[in-house]
Amino acid sequence: MPSKKNARLKHPAAKSSLQTTLRLPDSLYQKARKLVAEEKHASSMNDLIIAALSAYLRALDRKRIDSAFAGMADDQEYQDEANLIAREFAESDAEALLLAGQQFAGRR
Repeated sequence: MPSKKNARLKHPAAKSSLQTTLRLPDSLYQKARKLVAEEKHASSMNDLIIAALSAYLRALDRKRIDSAFAGMADDQEYQDEANLIAREFAESDAEALLLAGQQFAGRR
């Protein structure tokens, strides 16, 4: 049975992988090695770098999406339509909230 130290994290989205070389500032490398040695965030440097890069890319995607929607805040026509929709659904939203609260209370 492989030890925890040698166990690889599964990355379901990755069908294949490729090997590359990185040049890291020494201070960054030492901090990363310390995290891996303490087994707090990853079982290997490879897993730590994959996790960090994945998180960074998700953050960039989120920032891109947020930028695409930022104009809505200043679009009066959009704001008027959103407010109209909210008013039209206010009664059903309140009813759904009440039912959810009752179901939650019944589970206690």
